[in-house]
Amino acid sequence: MIKIARDGQEIGELENTKDVLNEVAIGKVKLTDLFWEPGMDDWRPIRTLPDAEAYAPEAPPIPESQPESSSTPPVEVEEKEQTIPVYPPPKDESISECSRGIYIGLAIFFGALGVHNFYANRTNIAIAQALISILTFWSIVIPICVWIIAIFESVSITRDGEGRVFKGA
Repeated sequence: MIKIARDGQEIGELENTKDVLNEVAIGKVKLTDLFWEPGMDDWRPIRTLPDAEAYAPEAPPIPESQPESSSTPPVEVEEKEQTIPVYPPPKDESISECSRGIYIGLAIFFGALGVHNFYANRTNIAIAQALISILTFWSIVIPICVWIIAIFESVSITRDGEGRVFKGA
């Protein structure tokens, strides 16, 4: 008979070493528990049994929340306050420096290159239009499509890249 102890208390007896290792494999006995059998001078950790480490179960997945009965206090995580950028109000009570007439004119004559959007401080779309037209100029169809889109933009867009209303809109 092999006796098993944990935290200074005897917790059970098993028939042989194989039974001890099976109990380790299912998690009932820990590698840090102690064992003693007749003929031994002292208690030893189960870890010292041959192949005991191989029988230890893999760690279970980490729980998302700690059980309330746990003796370990929960870890406090500081929540950082997110700051939202504050932009200054537009000049002249949201009236743009850009003229609606110039915007439309640039769209008609140079729309495929996105010049009208550069003028209105809408740089991302302007760069996209310019790149599409320049990189696909050989096909003539795509730049014409970009130019037609620019015409539609000139009619429908009434604000610049900063959200201010065009002069004369």
